[in-house]
Amino acid sequence: MILIICATNGKGLLVFLSDFFDVKKETVFTVLITLFVFCAGTSINLLLGYFKNIRLRNNYKHTINLLLYDLAEVCRKQNFASMSDIEKLSILDGKIVAVKQMIYAPLQFLNKMDYSLFIKYYVRSCNKKKKIKAATKLFQIIGQANIFESDNQEKINMYMNVIKPLQETYIKHMLYLEVFGETIQILEISDYDFKNDLINVYSFWKVKHVDNGFRNSFTNLVSPLIDVVNKYPMESVAINLISILKECKFAYNEIAHIDIQLKEYFKIFAFSNKNVYRTIGVILCILNDKKKKEDVFRRF
Repeated sequence: MILIICATNGKGLLVFLSDFFDVKKETVFTVLITLFVFCAGTSINLLLGYFKNIRLRNNYKHTINLLLYDLAEVCRKQNFASMSDIEKLSILDGKIVAVKQMIYAPLQFLNKMDYSLFIKYYVRSCNKKKKIKAATKLFQIIGQANIFESDNQEKINMYMNVIKPLQETYIKHMLYLEVFGETIQILEISDYDFKNDLINVYSFWKVKHVDNGFRNSFTNLVSPLIDVVNKYPMESVAINLISILKECKFAYNEIAHIDIQLKEYFKIFAFSNKNVYRTIGVILCILNDKKKKEDVFRRF
């Protein structure tokens, strides 16, 4: 600037440039105006682009934060529904062991996320390595959540396909035992004690027959009948009954085993949803530079 002032020697910049380049002052003026307009336009475009990118980045982050929050909420509710239903439902009590299936709606949008774009918009300030690690973990968690809907239904169908023939076998033999109970009085049995024990079992069953659950019928009818026929193994009626009762016992034990397996599966399913919910909270804190997940979730 000092050199320019010295060079102009008080003549002014326009006159100096005109003399220096040996062109008319009007031409110099036009060139200067053109350069000024060009520089100003470029600067304005750069500023507009800068603020536009900030707005796009903020909108992108806000949208993804909302979707992740919604996914975390779905997993939290799924965990709660799973744990509450597991304690109340049992196949042995005639109730279907199944939990309320939530719809993981945010996944259809989160699945379309581009990893490089996500990194571009989220990993820009401090703790870049930590944020990249959190972003990678987030995409793994989203992949895990995708399995929940399809895998849950497949598991239920698999268990139901195994348990259905066992239930049919048990119910078929129970119907036989019900019919048998109505004919005890007219049965020709050599040992009166045997007949009397059978009558007592069925009399007790009439009192306890408040539902058709497997647990109730096995505990109050099948199991007592097994004890009775084992006391009188030589009775022809006992010999005929024992095969039916063995089939009932086998089917019941298998159903009870599957009931335990189903509950264990749903516990794992509930824990997996809980893990996704908690992990998303931690990841949101890291990516949004927050100390507590409540600080992130409170915004929504």
